[in-house]
Amino acid sequence: MTQQSDLERNQELQELINMAKERVGDLLSDAEIEEVAQSVLEEMEDRNRRFRGDGDFQDLEDSEEKPRKRGRPRIKKEENDRVKELEDEIERLNQEKALAEKQVLRLRFEGLVNRWFYEQKLTPVIVNRDDLVNYLEGLETGTLQLDQDETVTTFLIDLLEALPSQID
Repeated sequence: MTQQSDLERNQELQELINMAKERVGDLLSDAEIEEVAQSVLEEMEDRNRRFRGDGDFQDLEDSEEKPRKRGRPRIKKEENDRVKELEDEIERLNQEKALAEKQVLRLRFEGLVNRWFYEQKLTPVIVNRDDLVNYLEGLETGTLQLDQDETVTTFLIDLLEALPSQID
């Protein structure tokens, strides 16, 4: 440091000490006030060295300590984090809802097919119970998986052909 900057630094330090004595002189000793003023001045100088001119801090590669921006940026980050948490929670709830709706649909089809088997409208000889439930569920949800030689109606045609004749 030059003699000019040493003089300016000492003046700033003395101003800080005087201001602190006016405000908290009866609470702290002169040594404590001087120590606090010294640390405040060092922090101010450190910030001035790191401050660029465009309103942002420089990244210091040598320094482990990064300056903390105060005020709105931290609040905005906390708000963004909270929004992200809420979005994740909404996504999880939507997935749970979709799974529950799929399970309710499957239970509805299982109940319907079980009733047909109970009433003996269908038997295991005519159609496999699980295959029929899977077919109905696939048709309803649009997730029906077919082999290459099958169409949507193949299963239904095979089922109808397997039904016994109703005419005596």
